[in-house]
Amino acid sequence: MKFITIFFYVLLSNFVINAQQNNFPFPKKMDNYWLIASYNIENLFDTEDGPNDDAEFLPNSPKQWNQDKYQKKLERLSEVILSMHPKNIGPDIIGLIEVENKKVVEDLMNFGKLSEGKYQIIHYESADKRGIDVALCFKTENIKLIKSEFYRPHDDSDPNFFTRDILHVTLLMGKKDTVHYFVNHWPSRRGGEESEEKRILVADLLEKKIDSLRAINIHTKIVVMGDFNDNPANWSITETLKAKIKKEEVREGHLWNAMADLAAKGHGTHKFKNEWNMLDQFMLSHALIHHKKGIRYHQAFIYNPDFIQEKDERFKGAPLRTFVGNKYLGGYSDHFPILLILTKK
Repeated sequence: MKFITIFFYVLLSNFVINAQQNNFPFPKKMDNYWLIASYNIENLFDTEDGPNDDAEFLPNSPKQWNQDKYQKKLERLSEVILSMHPKNIGPDIIGLIEVENKKVVEDLMNFGKLSEGKYQIIHYESADKRGIDVALCFKTENIKLIKSEFYRPHDDSDPNFFTRDILHVTLLMGKKDTVHYFVNHWPSRRGGEESEEKRILVADLLEKKIDSLRAINIHTKIVVMGDFNDNPANWSITETLKAKIKKEEVREGHLWNAMADLAAKGHGTHKFKNEWNMLDQFMLSHALIHHKKGIRYHQAFIYNPDFIQEKDERFKGAPLRTFVGNKYLGGYSDHFPILLILTKK
């Protein structure tokens, strides 16, 4: 009887996952494509008192963050990440935003079935006061690390400015395609005009690093991803990064914002005061869009299956988050992940 119950539970779970995935534009033959995800996972902190300002996420804090809640968070996030692939095996590459340290990333990527992906983790400790960082994880079977480094934004006029580093990872995908990935988590929107200046400062640093790659090879394949705390039409994106909204306007030396069209239609990854914002974005170099040979763009979309959405009528459709203030909801994240599909040939 117990075996039959488990069997039907697994069968039902697979049915639910497949039904959810049918709502998204996954190609029928995923073996011919690379699947890349970017996901702000909303404060993945362990329960230990670390060297940074992590007091908000300790057992004696108002949030009462403890081992049970931490394990539940890992379980929830692993469920989402696995379901991002039609075969429930997770994406080939995933950029993670808002992680406290490498240990929490290891705990997540080694949780349950997610460990079968054998992801390699690239992570550096940033200078952010709260200690939150970004990371890039990739399956090692057909992807190899060429190089990784980080860029630390600084403001000469403000010695107290600390934010997340920009992570730059160069990967060999398959046998011959080299792609540069830049994972970002730009300064918060709190602070109005001053915070916008900080995001432009970080955007300028990123643009200089991308320009240095273009100087070596104008056809360099680049994916810029993460949580930018700005929308696709904001100055930092369109002017500083020169990320075009329309694909046909992209020339060599430009980026194209793969999420801009969805943003223009009112869709978003984060909801604030009942308004959607497209804070999470993919931006691609000209070579990934218009070149006919090698790896190239196929599709990008928001991944928002029903099970990670709020059911409460007041907030229905918004991301089901872990906390609202100090109130524990036990959800997933306050952001929806985004997915990028690239062809292998």
